Amino acid sequence: RSRVTPPGETRAHYRLVIDPADTMLLVGQTLNYAAYIMDSTGARLDTTVTWSLQGNAVGILSEEGEFTAMDPGIGIVKAQIPRFTAVARILVATEAGMAESDTAQVRFRDREGNQVGHIRRIAEKDVLKISGLPFPLNILNGGQVLLPPGSLDQGISLEITLPDIAEILDSTVTFTEGIITGFSFDVYEDGILVHPYVFDPPVQIVLPYKPELLEELGLNAEDLAVFFYNPDGTYDPSGILNIVVDETENKIYAEVSHFSQVVAGDKKLYSTTGCCSRIESVMPLQNRLYPNYPNPFNPETAFRFDVGGRTAQDVSIEVYNMNGQRVAVILEKRLEPGQYSATWNGTNRTGQTVGSGVYLIRMKTASVTLTRRMVLMR
Repeated sequence: RSRVTPPGETRAHYRLVIDPADTMLLVGQTLNYAAYIMDSTGARLDTTVTWSLQGNAVGILSEEGEFTAMDPGIGIVKAQIPRFTAVARILVATEAGMAESDTAQVRFRDREGNQVGHIRRIAEKDVLKISGLPFPLNILNGGQVLLPPGSLDQGISLEITLPDIAEILDSTVTFTEGIITGFSFDVYEDGILVHPYVFDPPVQIVLPYKPELLEELGLNAEDLAVFFYNPDGTYDPSGILNIVVDETENKIYAEVSHFSQVVAGDKKLYSTTGCCSRIESVMPLQNRLYPNYPNPFNPETAFRFDVGGRTAQDVSIEVYNMNGQRVAVILEKRLEPGQYSATWNGTNRTGQTVGSGVYLIRMKTASVTLTRRMVLMR
């Protein structure tokens, strides 16, 4: 675990705090972060921390905690001293992106489909903070949803409930062994269910968890991952990026490319059965490779691609460096027509981490070769 017990005290007496907490900046603006240790009485103790920027490379963070916003997106600022950590979210936007904003109407449903609590409404750039829900939806209290500017094509309705994997007992909610929490999301456009509803850029969700459950399962923060839970009982991490665990506030941050059933738990639950996930049942007219997101990225990036036509095709997707050398093979498979998502984690064919630079992602079929540029920033 990431917290230490000072001599003669318990861990609960102290925590590391970042000031300011979650915030938003426009591209070009700067912000000075500070960090201090706070005890149970609210007294502050100055300390020197190591600063780092997790997830998207949305700006530059100096060793002294000065942040300069460079690119739109969501980043996680992390402060760390030996065995103490704290994180804060930073949303970077452009003035143009802030000028137009679609909205989402949010409802919470129980297992019988009944609405629980009041309808809420959030706009792009706003954070939906979930609170006040009764049992069994109370496990969602403390969760959050952030819609970055440009993530919606139009206004939507969003319904949130417990995932199918959750079991409701007399006074508790339990999950299959290895899962610690989860949400289920449905998106409607004009009253019609859209599944999946793809977000570009992805939406950030925050999943609260109980640290005692981690201890019961013998897990640490490093053991956690976030997955889509499929109807057939399998787990799929494709299209989920920038997972950061906040051990101080007991929250898991993740960005999702589309909404479905999202769960968090032991990363060993996922065993690789393929390189990609089919996310759309329609048949596209032509083969297409979409831009990856985030870009620049660190440590991984996701992208979508279409397999067009009416019959299955042999598809290969590979990563090359600027010298024309093949770095990684993401896919070599015969695929049915449809829309797919996949990720690259910045490693080569032997599993070694590659360095910063410009890389090419290349999709090839019998009829076409498509290429996109990616920038990896370590």
